[in-house]
Amino acid sequence: DTDILFIVDWSGSMDDEIAAVRSALNRFASQFQDEGKLQWGLVVGPRSDDMGRERVYLISDIAPFEDFLSAFAALNSDRMDTSTEMLRDALYLSVKDISSSANFDVSVADWCCNTASTPSKDEFKINWRENVDKIVVVFSDEPDQSWLRPQVEPEVITDTLTGITRFKLYTFITSYNSGNWAHWANQTGGTEFELTWNQNQMYENLMSIIDEACLGPSEEEQAQYEPQDAVFYTASYHYNYQLRLCF
Repeated sequence: DTDILFIVDWSGSMDDEIAAVRSALNRFASQFQDEGKLQWGLVVGPRSDDMGRERVYLISDIAPFEDFLSAFAALNSDRMDTSTEMLRDALYLSVKDISSSANFDVSVADWCCNTASTPSKDEFKINWRENVDKIVVVFSDEPDQSWLRPQVEPEVITDTLTGITRFKLYTFITSYNSGNWAHWANQTGGTEFELTWNQNQMYENLMSIIDEACLGPSEEEQAQYEPQDAVFYTASYHYNYQLRLCF
């Protein structure tokens, strides 16, 4: 079982890339039979509100794929006239409750420079399921940024990710403007992908993440969180998207 959270840069420069993500998900939806094993969530930002403030939004908490996809589709491509990509903050807010080493006190920080969050930073919480693998997928053409004051420093993210078990971060980023995204992906055993507007490439890369989730943890990863006397049987090697089967 795996929970997958998308954190998507919603600034105007991401229009073509977001369209590629939508296309990939719709293509996946035509082949995906949701049996509750995979659950999905969506965070986007910065997205402008009615007062012109740029916010990070929890659009869909962890939910079945159909609900997640409907929430994503309902966003259309509006309110993208933004430029304060607070995705480092979004990542921290999304995973702080499942980390044993999340030491940044959100309650003493304030949003600066006409930014905010919905829900509020103190109520921002992802309802990750217990005892499942957890994946965050970040899409951005900007380096990681914090718009909280005091800032969520890069070292805070590094420490926080260290305290999460059964977790991987995958990033779709631009190689010339990556900031710390690639480092954090590698730190968690995830992968960095080149951000692209090519819909076929986006589909293949996203499916490789799902493929890995279907395969399950390696023997080394199993040893980190399973009882030493547990017995494992190799159940699958590959996921066939047409047949919807692991074999």
